[in-house]
Amino acid sequence: MEQKEYKEEGITWDTITYKDNKPILDLFLTKPIGILSLLDEQSAFPQATDRDFVDKLNSKFKTAPNFEVVRNHTPLFTIVHYAGKHSLAVLMEKMFAAGPHFVRCIKPNRSKQPDQLDSKLVMDQLRYNGLMETIRIRRDGFSWRPTFREFAERYNILLLKPDLPMDKSSCMSILNSTELSGWKCG
Repeated sequence: MEQKEYKEEGITWDTITYKDNKPILDLFLTKPIGILSLLDEQSAFPQATDRDFVDKLNSKFKTAPNFEVVRNHTPLFTIVHYAGKHSLAVLMEKMFAAGPHFVRCIKPNRSKQPDQLDSKLVMDQLRYNGLMETIRIRRDGFSWRPTFREFAERYNILLLKPDLPMDKSSCMSILNSTELSGWKCG
């Protein structure tokens, strides 16, 4: 969406590519057989176990391209995904509309001991959760897009001509009076 805005505003920049996560969203959110719907269904049965849930997922999604059955004595499954800028926002919007409650924790070490940080483990988790790619996309894009008025009001102390209106002309005046580089105005 932002890339479309940049183009409409005539801002010259390199297009950022990202993967479409609609198949992942569908895997989680489709009713009545999405992962979250199946979890709700399993939660209604007091005797249901993690194994029951994973077995049901394995039978429903074994042919899905983004689902991997994990053969293990503990109940596990894998979702092959990347959480990108737009797709992640859509996923979060849909998930919050459904009202789920969960927290994703980053484990500092495998031994669950305090004051011990396994940097490789933490980086692997950040990569797996898509955070590193999200940071790259935000860094390559324009992470802050204030309106002309917001920008001019915030930095008006740098205006060489204080009588300019709080619009694009004042923003350009502020930016041109600095030694900053790499900025775009649109």
